[in-house]
Amino acid sequence: NWKCGSSARDLFKVIMLLCFALLILLIPIKIPFNIYDEGFAVFNATRIMNGDIPYKDFWAIYPPGQFYTLAVLFKTFGTSLLISRVYDTFIRFIIVLSIWSIAKKITSRILADLAFITAALLLGSAKSYTYAVFPALALSLLSILNILKYINTGRLFWVLLAGILISFTAL
Repeated sequence: NWKCGSSARDLFKVIMLLCFALLILLIPIKIPFNIYDEGFAVFNATRIMNGDIPYKDFWAIYPPGQFYTLAVLFKTFGTSLLISRVYDTFIRFIIVLSIWSIAKKITSRILADLAFITAALLLGSAKSYTYAVFPALALSLLSILNILKYINTGRLFWVLLAGILISFTAL
């Protein structure tokens, strides 16, 4: 929400915060492979790429949205553990940005920055990649942001968009 009169100093602070969060989230990207959550997600995505259908051809504890998303990414960029981890890092970055945006709307700038830093540190320390909860959390937070936009503007479009995001959360 930067206006034309925003100072270069404030913009520099925001850029530094974003770089800090991205660095914190990228540092653990080279940790050893986790055969459980990460392995299931990557393996099931490759099964989908080969024509299998979740719950018909294989059983999984997680909803299929994560598998389909990874399958699309693998088809587009190649099947690689790095691709899945970059995707997961991007999702975590969206979570951090969403928390910051929500906090800026409901509290002071200092507390919003503290929430941003805390979220980045917590998500950077979560060592499980491609965990299906992260995209669901990101979509839920984006839905909350849309509800807050609706409260500010009164436009029903934001409620509709929030509902669409919540429906994708279930997937």
